[in-house]
Amino acid sequence: MEIHTGIDANPNRLDGVTSKPPVCVDCLAEGITNYRPIVSGVRAKRCATHSRAAGKRASAIAHARTVASTYGISGEQYWALHRNQNGKCAICQVATGATKRLAVDHDHATGLIRGCCCGPCNIMLGRLGPEGLVRALEYLLDPPAVRVIGCHYVQSTDVSRGENWTVISARELIDNPLPMPKQGPR
Repeated sequence: MEIHTGIDANPNRLDGVTSKPPVCVDCLAEGITNYRPIVSGVRAKRCATHSRAAGKRASAIAHARTVASTYGISGEQYWALHRNQNGKCAICQVATGATKRLAVDHDHATGLIRGCCCGPCNIMLGRLGPEGLVRALEYLLDPPAVRVIGCHYVQSTDVSRGENWTVISARELIDNPLPMPKQGPR
């Protein structure tokens, strides 16, 4: 099979021997005959496309090996958990693990694997524990400030532009409700 490179001979060679540029091992195996520049070459010379694919394969294998050695589950079991959670963090339902894979959340006392969480949610679970999460829920459902100072709401604006914060009463909020902020992706 002849690789078409557009390069006939190396003019720098004094002996007149033609030298061919390196060829991607995967392109050669797949029968791709057009020339693609080589971007890697430590173990096997690869073009950019095949170098990225090889990197992704190596990353997936390393992740499966880490999950197996750390948590005792296979890579397939990890992805089954991920699919069961619709590909999102079990807690926030925002993080998908596209940039950084979701962590395997487990109880450090018992070793029970609970599911897959993003880093911030996994850290929150570890810091608060079950009792702390119950306290956080009670805090949100019955804020202590309401018992002490009543229902006062802060209408925030952008302070960096010199705008002021305004405290409004519950009656003003009932008459003119504020729009609820939308939570953006993590």
